[in-house]
Amino acid sequence: MADYLKSAFSYLTSSASSKCENEFLGSTIYVGPASLRIKRMIAEGGFGVVYEAQDTSKGTCYALKRMIAHDKGANDLILHEISLLKQLSGHPNIMQFFHAASVGKERMKVVGTEFLIVTELCKGGQLSQYLPTPRHERPFSSEVIAQIMHQTCRAVQHMHNQCPPVIHRDLKIENLLLSEDFVIKLCDFGSASTTSYTPDVSWSALQRLTVQEELEKFTTPMYRAPEMLDLYQNYPIGTAADIWALGCILFYLSCTYHPFEDAAKLAILNAKYTLPTPTSREETMFQSLIRQMLLIDPRQRPDINDVLREVSEVAAIMEIRVSASIPILAEVQKRQARVGVSAQNQPVPGTTSSSDQIGNDLKSTPNRTRAASPRTASNRPPHPPPPKPTTPARPQAPPPTSAPSSVTSPSRPTTTDVGRSQPTSTSNSTSGAGTGNMLGLLKGGAGSLLRNIRDASNKVLESVSSTLSSDLDFQLITSRIAVMSYPAESGLESIGTGNSMEEVQNMLNSRYPNAYAVYNLSPRPYRSDQWFDGRVSHRVFDAHRAPSLRSLIELCLNARLWLSQKPGNLCVVHCMDGRAASAMLVCSLLCFCHLFDNVSPALQLFSSKRGNPRLNASQTRYIDYVAQLVHNRVPMPHHRPLKLISLTVTPIPTFNKSKNGCRPYVEVYEGKTQVLSTYTDYDSLRSYVLEDRKIEFLLNGISVLGDLTVIVYHCRSSFAGRGKVSFCYSIHREAKFRRVI
Repeated sequence: MADYLKSAFSYLTSSASSKCENEFLGSTIYVGPASLRIKRMIAEGGFGVVYEAQDTSKGTCYALKRMIAHDKGANDLILHEISLLKQLSGHPNIMQFFHAASVGKERMKVVGTEFLIVTELCKGGQLSQYLPTPRHERPFSSEVIAQIMHQTCRAVQHMHNQCPPVIHRDLKIENLLLSEDFVIKLCDFGSASTTSYTPDVSWSALQRLTVQEELEKFTTPMYRAPEMLDLYQNYPIGTAADIWALGCILFYLSCTYHPFEDAAKLAILNAKYTLPTPTSREETMFQSLIRQMLLIDPRQRPDINDVLREVSEVAAIMEIRVSASIPILAEVQKRQARVGVSAQNQPVPGTTSSSDQIGNDLKSTPNRTRAASPRTASNRPPHPPPPKPTTPARPQAPPPTSAPSSVTSPSRPTTTDVGRSQPTSTSNSTSGAGTGNMLGLLKGGAGSLLRNIRDASNKVLESVSSTLSSDLDFQLITSRIAVMSYPAESGLESIGTGNSMEEVQNMLNSRYPNAYAVYNLSPRPYRSDQWFDGRVSHRVFDAHRAPSLRSLIELCLNARLWLSQKPGNLCVVHCMDGRAASAMLVCSLLCFCHLFDNVSPALQLFSSKRGNPRLNASQTRYIDYVAQLVHNRVPMPHHRPLKLISLTVTPIPTFNKSKNGCRPYVEVYEGKTQVLSTYTDYDSLRSYVLEDRKIEFLLNGISVLGDLTVIVYHCRSSFAGRGKVSFCYSIHREAKFRRVI
């Protein structure tokens, strides 16, 4: 209700504010020791106005940001922004702060407190105004991308090195400005904070809701990290959120479109995005860095020093000075020259008008819910003219140039993503064709009507099929090991899926003829034995449970034998989503082939290519079993049974409604066979509370051999009947190893 009242109050005072802003132009004001004459308005928004102001004594031009605070909350936010500007000012890649002043309510013509902030004028404008058209034009060169990222990371590094670290929380393309020398300047610190959050099980729902509302107020939806969207995952919220936003910026610079254009919550929470196929070594390194920065768990993302080191290595390979002026105007001139050449054979429509009004640091509203791409084909700010405007005038809707694409089927050379905007000329021709079809329907008879309806239905189906994403979910982990998601066979299940069985087979046959073998780890076998020329091994791996050590080693032996037969042979591994189960086999195979001697680097390599597979501790332990056996760090497994005496659990898990204890029981499995359960009935189970400190189960000295699984459940009562079960946790290990892990 308070927000609605503030909005209504702002609306009632808007007319007075507009009149005051108009009177502000041409006036002379004093901010600290400087006497400034207001020359023009650069940008305007709901939270303030930015002017270009000139020092009357020195002739230097500055950016003057004028804001009006109507309540104490807005007043404190502006003071906090000024404080951070003073603290961070002086870095070459952060907007320079000079002076600030405020005018009390008694001297204001409108209600509220007026704040004036004087900063440097970034005459190069916003970086977003130089970007290519999303999906229609080529991205910047790798040299320019490396310079932009390096200078931006230098600014973020300066913030994170403060004590306590300053978190920007709203890093995005629009907040990157360019100085007169075309050097990146980071701006807009109104959302920045020094507060980090570490949610845990002790947090109440009210605490999570309060933090969630604050994050929604100060962040942009497309750039929000997963830990900001779902606080119940209990991930820490801190500087890693800026790393995620930097990954989105690098993605946009490399691909010309945002990884999460529609700000879909599920896509962000699961880090679902599609990278095009790299065409150079630099692009491969950029994409590897993007995958590391867009990991779901913030604790696994690199810090800003690691990111800066990676970008510096790319720049060193290209032998460029990352701190020098960025040649953006040259890039724009080349792009316009390409457009001019491609437009020579096209009818020239009316040209767009240019504007010299370039926005500076302006927060248009305190609630950052404008989830729009920095540039769209329909609403795209004009490019600044090159130094010598001798190139032809740019048409309104140029034909699309070659866009990057992912691994595709040879029979489908171009792909279209969901929601991908098409050129304006296409939509116009479509609407014209629709009008002609309607006239034909009215003119024809009943037979013509039914025929046209059938044709229109076919066209709709073709249109829907063409707009569905056809990029293959296929990723090379190494040059000879690939991972993909489950390839859907013919039928309705293949519509809208990432992989089609036929497309995958065509791609593999064209790139690796008679040189690939497929390992299906999903619970779904193929309906036909003829797929992939019969070179398929099917073994079911549970996504949330470690497989048997025997089956894991057998598959590794089979894969190594296939790879050793011919240097060009390829192993293709897939489960349902190409994540946990696939990671189990791939990481085990990497250790089995002596590429790595432990599980950590193997998991890092897989995560950098496919994202975090989110393996549990037991799955990681089984990969380590393979690494230990191959490198002879443990004795060979024995063949004697293992006797289980007791199981101790500490501290007490809190699964009951009061969150102070549980009513547990244990089940023990040898392979998939249950050999023990301590459950008899609900009343016979003892209830434990935190004061008991530990739980001890007597396992009666049962003997097990092979893969051992111990599962602890919490049994709780319900109105419909007793005995409702909640899963607590499970332990998987190989009983043939002497050392208990």
